Parts: sequence; C-alpha cells; structure tokens
Amino acid sequence: MEEIFSNRYQVFYYDRRRNYFVNIWLPESQDLEDTEYQKQQIILWDKVREIHPQFVISDNTNFLYSIDPELQDWVASEIDKLIDEVKLERIGIVTSKDFIALLTIRQTIEEGRFQDITRFFETREEAESWLFTKSQAA
Repeated sequence: MEEIFSNRYQVFYYDRRRNYFVNIWLPESQDLEDTEYQKQQIILWDKVREIHPQFVISDNTNFLYSIDPELQDWVASEIDKLIDEVKLERIGIVTSKDFIALLTIRQTIEEGRFQDITRFFETREEAESWLFTKSQAA
C-alpha cells in the first residue's frame, strides 16, 4: 500500500494490486470549519475520481468534526454522483470514536443512495475483511 497524499486533516493510501483506496482522517479534523471540510471532501473525491478504485475504506477513527445537516445533504449528493461515475463496488467506514461525529456520519450515509454498498466497522481490519471476502464470493 502506497501513500499518495497527506495534509493536516487526512492521508490517502492506494493498493494497486487489490484496487482499493483508503482515506484516514486525522485528529486535526476537530479544527475543521464548514468551508474547509468541503474543501477536504473535494480533495478526497478528486483523488478517487483520478484512481477509479473498486473499493474504498474511510477510516474515521480520529474524525472529530460534526457534519452540519445542510452539509450532510451536499456530501450525500456528491457521493451518489461519485459512485455512479467511478463505479465503486463497496465502501467500508471505520467508525469515529466521537459519538456526535459518528452520528453525523451515519446520518450522511442515510441521506444517500449508497447505503447498499456501505458498511460500518470498528476497525480497518474488519472493513478490509468484508471488502475482500464479499467481493470474492459475489
């Protein structure tokens, strides 16, 4: 797995062999303002569009930003478009340690059409197991 991007708020990795992408939110996410959060999401989505992975893991263990309800709608709409464009098969979400951040992430997922390909996990290892076991059985 190769690191392909990092900044103050998140790090991206890509595994070419298994065609999967990982974004890891960093503890500094607690300092995000709404406009910076949008900017970070666009950076993430642009990288996914560039790579066209089959699988994505979003590691939110240290994601500490509470997503505003209006932004939840925007994120869900943009992820719906991204999934159609890139043809993502599965998204594993590693849950945040912060209850409010986790709640807003779950609400965002519920807003989108991508619920069927998305699952929540406690650890990245659990998410990876689901991604690759399910894909081999499908």
